[in-house]
Amino acid sequence: MSIATVTALPGPEGPAGGFYTRAALEDWRAWLRAALVADWRPGEWSPELMLFTGDPGNPETGLWICGVERCGSVVATKSLCTTCGLAFRAGGLDAETFLATHVPKPNRTIGIRRPNCLIGEGTCQRESHNKGMCAAHMSRWHQTRKDHPGVVFEEWIGTRKPYGPMPGCLVVGCAHDGSRVEQLCLGHRKEWKKYALQQRLETSDETARKDWSSSLFPYLTTAQFSLWPLQDTVRLEMLFALQQREARGQNIAPRPVRLAVSRMLGLASIAANGDDYPDPEGTQDTNLKSFLRETLRTVTRAYKEFSGISPTDGNVWDLTELDIPSKFSSTGVRTQQGKVDFTEIQQPWMRQLTMTWIEVARPESGKLRDGFRGMVVASQALYALPGGGMDPAALRFADMDVIVDAFRVMPRWDGTEMGSKGKRLYLTGFFEVIDYGRRTGLLDELPGRFARHSSHRIPDKVQDEDEIGKAIPESVIRQLDQQLDLLGEGIPYGTLASEDVKAMFQTVYVVLRDTGRRPAEVTRLALDCLEKDGEEHQLIWDNRKSKRLRRRLPITPETVDVINAWKARRAGLVLPPNSAPYLFPAITNNTANHQLLSGNSARVIRAWVRSLERIDSEELGPDGTPLPFDRDLIYPYAFRHSYCQRHADAGIPQDVLRDLMDHRSANTTAGYYKVSLKRKRQAVKKMRLHVMDRDGLPAPMESNTAYELRAVAVPFGNCKEPSNVKAGGKACPIRFQCAGCGHYRPDPSYLPAVEDHIRALKGNREMATASGAAEFVTRGLGEEISAFQEVGVKMKEYMSQLPEDERDQVEEAAKVLRKVRAATAGRPLLPLTVVGRNDAGRGR
Repeated sequence: MSIATVTALPGPEGPAGGFYTRAALEDWRAWLRAALVADWRPGEWSPELMLFTGDPGNPETGLWICGVERCGSVVATKSLCTTCGLAFRAGGLDAETFLATHVPKPNRTIGIRRPNCLIGEGTCQRESHNKGMCAAHMSRWHQTRKDHPGVVFEEWIGTRKPYGPMPGCLVVGCAHDGSRVEQLCLGHRKEWKKYALQQRLETSDETARKDWSSSLFPYLTTAQFSLWPLQDTVRLEMLFALQQREARGQNIAPRPVRLAVSRMLGLASIAANGDDYPDPEGTQDTNLKSFLRETLRTVTRAYKEFSGISPTDGNVWDLTELDIPSKFSSTGVRTQQGKVDFTEIQQPWMRQLTMTWIEVARPESGKLRDGFRGMVVASQALYALPGGGMDPAALRFADMDVIVDAFRVMPRWDGTEMGSKGKRLYLTGFFEVIDYGRRTGLLDELPGRFARHSSHRIPDKVQDEDEIGKAIPESVIRQLDQQLDLLGEGIPYGTLASEDVKAMFQTVYVVLRDTGRRPAEVTRLALDCLEKDGEEHQLIWDNRKSKRLRRRLPITPETVDVINAWKARRAGLVLPPNSAPYLFPAITNNTANHQLLSGNSARVIRAWVRSLERIDSEELGPDGTPLPFDRDLIYPYAFRHSYCQRHADAGIPQDVLRDLMDHRSANTTAGYYKVSLKRKRQAVKKMRLHVMDRDGLPAPMESNTAYELRAVAVPFGNCKEPSNVKAGGKACPIRFQCAGCGHYRPDPSYLPAVEDHIRALKGNREMATASGAAEFVTRGLGEEISAFQEVGVKMKEYMSQLPEDERDQVEEAAKVLRKVRAATAGRPLLPLTVVGRNDAGRGR
């Protein structure tokens, strides 16, 4: 059978012979009535009025009470009501004080019936309107005051008799009293007169008035929704969908239901009239979009059951109809739409095996994805062979080799290259399905030689040294900062307003950029993630990858200001209740993750980067203009590399940087000090032209090789003394007093090291003086200090005289060479072999 949804079927007014005759529609309604829970939500659901009035005290209802202690207004999220939220943002109180002390103004809600008239101490059964009196008593009071100007109100009300009740408003579910003539409340009476005037009807036309009122919603509060104005079939379908939603463990939130109902007016049936069903993609309200999708899936699935159609009939299955487990859902059951098209698997035996595995083994959604795609890749590989892999008994070991080779070269869905980890996941998924078939006897005819071997693995890609380093250049980050106001533009996120969405994702970007934390560590930050230690601020974060929680990272005041600005804005927003502990909230309350997903932040940042008109790289084209930067290299995790690279370039010692990155091993941190062989050679080529001797006179090296040979382990300059060069810097005849040696060849890249050495010599001189050392010792140290200071002064003078462009290039080359020296620590400046992956800083 075709798995096409029933929404393609003709409606109740369709041609003769069409499925939905009126009799068939009545059968469908009868099936729904039998499937409904009879006593559903007592106290909240009124079946006679088709009216739901949610109880904020019910945890299965998506309603709460305003957080202000003296307010009591019902709100759609665990936050403040609109009135209190405005007052909080306008005031200067902190949240705790405001919640405890604010006294809100009385807020009259139109959907709630006002108290009874005060006449007869409240025994008058009519609704009060003004001065606590019903309209009739108010009219009497006005007349009395006109006739007897001196009458005292308090005495007059004691002489009045209470009246009996008025008829209710004709609009079903309306809480207000109707009038005796039109039987409409004051608000609906005004609407009726306006409608009658537009339609040229007599306001006294009782039939027209009743027809008109039957299609109207009552005045609804935040806690209510009404199904009454819907067509009979849609009422039952909606009620069924709501009850099924509750059965799945999801709460009932009135707001999205109310919005969905308003879009279904005039619809004859959700199951029959799919073309008229509201398009979920036509709204940016995430909660409404999700509810519309879920309702359509639930009703479609119910109709298939009513028609005797199994979810596993046909070659295309809807995963939401199979109740596939999902670790991403708060209920553990998949709720997001997803279909599996088994026609992608060419071999009947492989197709049937995969179907049985999904239907019987019921793998969770992640394993299902890996196993299904693994079977698709294997199917395509076998199909290209003679025989197409149609006969399982004919398969050999060589066929398994072909399958594994296909996984080694498989791309992503978008055609880009897939990493080794992803390929291994799908290969493992394929083997799991095959192993399942063997265990259950479904593949008894599959020969034993068609099996996995130790050679059937996908190794990590060996990375060329020129590809090492994923840091975004600082010049590119500066360009991104200049266009930060565009980040989050046009992105829907739950019920948040556009400016609030932008503020949240811009804060995420700043934290990623300034802290170097992993994306998931940033999106999971707690609301109280800032801590002040004296004058310094620290970020409190969890290293979940290494299971080290409550870590602390020093951050700048500028970053603190950005986080605090978002926290202040966040305090006045309507957010999912489960997101209360987190700095960045989730889209809805119905997911297993209660905070912003790192995948969502990645998608928003990538979309922003793609939308930018221009991003220049540091490379120049033939005409001297900057070439475009590869935008695929800008993604959240790359900012971690940039953070580490920034500190490595600044000369931060490895042990300090290891602590900042929270690495267990210094080898991991050392990977961030790696520089490609090409960049090293370019830096050497530039720096060898700016070498000088100890007197500050130019002494350029004749070649890169000459510079490299003299780059021995002397921390404050190169050395050309033959015996010391031969010994790798360990045989200095004058004990490393370089500033007094004719073989000393410093260059600007050593300037920080020279300054560090001067400070160390000064410390040694102070210790020598304090210990009563001989005068020649202290004199020698002082002269050595003066000599090195002269070297530093001359290098600074030399740099200041260079043209600006040349000086920038020399400084950039100096950064590269300093980073190389920090990483090599005594090894040759330019290695003879390519750096392998084990040296590239794994585990970042």
